[in-house]
Amino acid sequence: AKKGIPRSNDQSENHVHAWLAKLCSKRRQRVGEGFRGVPGTEDVESELAEEDADHASEIDREQSDSGAREEAVNRQGAFAEELAEEWKVSVELNGEVFHVAVQKAGVSSATELKFAVAKRCLEAKGPELIPEQWRGSSLDTMAVQFIDAQTRAPTTMKALTSFSQLQRSSTLRITDRGKRQTLPRKALDPPAALAVPGLTDMAFD
Repeated sequence: AKKGIPRSNDQSENHVHAWLAKLCSKRRQRVGEGFRGVPGTEDVESELAEEDADHASEIDREQSDSGAREEAVNRQGAFAEELAEEWKVSVELNGEVFHVAVQKAGVSSATELKFAVAKRCLEAKGPELIPEQWRGSSLDTMAVQFIDAQTRAPTTMKALTSFSQLQRSSTLRITDRGKRQTLPRKALDPPAALAVPGLTDMAFD
């Protein structure tokens, strides 16, 4: 490889473009210096300078387009989660991890969401595993965690949390505040379909 050429496979496309622009500029500068002071070569120097400016402008446009594409992809991901018809719910109770799905249709508040989750847990595991208070009318010990569709940050649902934030998310994690979870590390890892960076590791408030 020639001296000065980036060799790392991890170099970004923008970095390579910048390197090429710098190399071309240096070569044009050397060519221009050869004409400097020679009568009748002013047009050559001016043309080289214009080419440098055009190339720099092209690099700026490519970098701007790249940023716009990345932003569009992020918006599409958030929009897809918002359109999801159900929540994929990872539940951790009494040393066991299991997964249920809760339909978004008909759920219009955090309280209704908790009742819907409790119902699906009872259907999936029966009353033996489910906290006694969840089988009644008290769901105060149910902790709900979700990935914010806009910030992509793991968030714990609180009293002032907007329900629209939950609606825009597609993945939930449920635990019982009344009991300290003592799950082994392996049990905390959700399947690939539910693996969301930061969600499993974040402790509830």
